[in-house]
Amino acid sequence: NRPKSVIVVRRSSGGTSGRRAVVNHDELMFILRYVLLDEPVKLSEWPPDATLSRALHVWSQADAAVCPHGAGTTNMLFMPRGPTIIEVIAEGQHGRVYGSMATMLGGEHGLSGSTSSQTSRLRT
Repeated sequence: NRPKSVIVVRRSSGGTSGRRAVVNHDELMFILRYVLLDEPVKLSEWPPDATLSRALHVWSQADAAVCPHGAGTTNMLFMPRGPTIIEVIAEGQHGRVYGSMATMLGGEHGLSGSTSSQTSRLRT
């Protein structure tokens, strides 16, 4: 099943969460939109400052998400059963929790690694 709605989480590159930012986020969005996803797929960018009520509304309508490793990935709990989660991890991070969570929700989980321990640069 191909996704109908995909959320891509954007993290600010500053502050403490900046260590988990995807530094080539704009490139990732371009590749998803024009290379990997079909035209009718809704592609949404999730901002770092969104509210909980907004999370409930937006994530409940998505069936796939691309997320840098971190607590925000728990928003998958708002997704319909069977979500697809792609977790972006930097070298040295361990992504075990969210894979188990996705499986418990009847979904799939994949990891995409990077070569930097400071920020994630998703290989496209």
